[in-house]
Amino acid sequence: MCINLHSSLLQVRVGALALSAAIYYSLQTVCGETSLMRVSQAKNELLEIGRRYVTTLPEEECEVLYGRAGYLHAILLVRNETNDQGFGKILVQSIVQNIIKEGEQNANESNTDLPLLWTWHNKAYLGSIHGIVGILFTLLYFKEEVPLAKETIDNIKTTTTQLDQLCFASGNLKSSLGSDRTDRLVHLCHGAPGHILYLVKAYEVLEDLQYLERAEEIATNVICRRGLLKKGMVYLLVLLEST
Repeated sequence: MCINLHSSLLQVRVGALALSAAIYYSLQTVCGETSLMRVSQAKNELLEIGRRYVTTLPEEECEVLYGRAGYLHAILLVRNETNDQGFGKILVQSIVQNIIKEGEQNANESNTDLPLLWTWHNKAYLGSIHGIVGILFTLLYFKEEVPLAKETIDNIKTTTTQLDQLCFASGNLKSSLGSDRTDRLVHLCHGAPGHILYLVKAYEVLEDLQYLERAEEIATNVICRRGLLKKGMVYLLVLLEST
């Protein structure tokens, strides 16, 4: 798969800035004003990247690894680690609305019953790194901050439920729409691990017990029986630590 070099370098910079802000904030009792100045510089540059580049990404760049959702996770990290829950609020609202608009438009143009659908490199991925699960997971973090129409909330709920129909018989999530290959990918990018994390988040935010029950069912039938790919475990631990 051809990866846009500019997008990958941009996300590396975004991640480095978010970590820099978090680290220097933790050092403020040691380094004083110098540390706080570095925090401010990192946060300002992160917002500038968002305004200049993230808001002008191609419409399909909404996924977690290289797209808009990934940038929003960097914002979340900075907020949590620097005790600044209002950081980037106006920019966040704009990006969230762009992601939702793209999901609705793709769904309307598709031949599926999904009310929300995103593509990446012309492929409709389902998993947590490049696909629907990861994008929905991200959006739920901003449900209280970004006013969402009732229709949008209903679309999120419907999409979440319909993902069950896009799983293999085992309960493991397929990698993309139309992908009926061997049921073998049990890691965060594609498959059950990311799906489970999203269902737990959906339960927390949408307060519907069926999501938690479904997460438990998938964990029991897929992960407990088959385990995790090693890189999936590493990504999973990193994601849990950041949230």
